[in-house]
Amino acid sequence: MAISTLQQTPNQLVVTLTDVSLIDKVRKAIASIQGVKTVRKPRMKRISPIERSMKEVQEGKLYEAKDLDDLFEQLNS
Repeated sequence: MAISTLQQTPNQLVVTLTDVSLIDKVRKAIASIQGVKTVRKPRMKRISPIERSMKEVQEGKLYEAKDLDDLFEQLNS
């Protein structure tokens, strides 16, 4: 018979925002509430240039050009 124990964790609230520009305002508002201990933003994972390039390839963000002038023409149109 297995006995499991629950680990005590602090009460947390997860807030999901659709507008990223509101993050700082929401953080300040929540921090001003009595009883709030900490307000943290999660760290964003940094991706290397190679990982970013591979992601662009997977998303189909590729350009084919016969020369540099053709590439600039495509990018500016």
